[in-house]
Amino acid sequence: MEQLHVHSSELQLVTSSNEDVNQLMDRTLILCKYVIYALEGEKRKKAKKAMLESNELYQRFQDKRDYEVVPTLESIQINALDLEQEYVQLIDYSNEITKSLKAITEATFQYKDNNHSAFSIEQIEDIKIIYKNLSDVYACYAIMDKTGDYSNFDQVTVMRENIIDLNSKMTKRQIKRVKENLSCTRSSILFLNLVKESKIITLQSSNLMKSHRNFKEQYAKSVASRDGKKMIVDTTLK
Repeated sequence: MEQLHVHSSELQLVTSSNEDVNQLMDRTLILCKYVIYALEGEKRKKAKKAMLESNELYQRFQDKRDYEVVPTLESIQINALDLEQEYVQLIDYSNEITKSLKAITEATFQYKDNNHSAFSIEQIEDIKIIYKNLSDVYACYAIMDKTGDYSNFDQVTVMRENIIDLNSKMTKRQIKRVKENLSCTRSSILFLNLVKESKIITLQSSNLMKSHRNFKEQYAKSVASRDGKKMIVDTTLK
């Protein structure tokens, strides 16, 4: 188990949480790209690398949820329930994302390890479209997060709904390929599972982004409130 950190200050909590969100988003896209590479050809090593890394990522957030969250809430010396609530949700949403990544990469590795045929060009193109749309959502949020301007956050919601609609279309396209005998049983099962798990990742990523936005806004309010009280005290003492 990775060494966990029980946060004792608000600043430690916020800094660590921000780093976790950014790293998770980066790793999610990288692992999804590994899966695409593995399915394009005979790339068993890439599939194994993706599986091992996703398992490690999953275990990290599982341990955070089981062993870090409650001790942190018990030890941290702040009075900011809204901030702490968002912190708990960040860990939960992150854990759900890593759970789907684990499922995707394990299924892909088993598929390649059993020497099943490479995905068809059409299947690969469909998976790449889903990946591209997820990447666009992440890039859109990354700009907001960097600038601190979330006024266009509705874009994330719109893009999420577009991906959900896209997933439904991809499922129908695969069903059509099955009926036309253009896809073997094993690749069809894996493809449909990838679409299902990518939908979960999309939904949980949207939840994560919304919670992270709220988390940062709550922290800003908490700091402003303390600064305001300090200013009042300083003025009173003069």
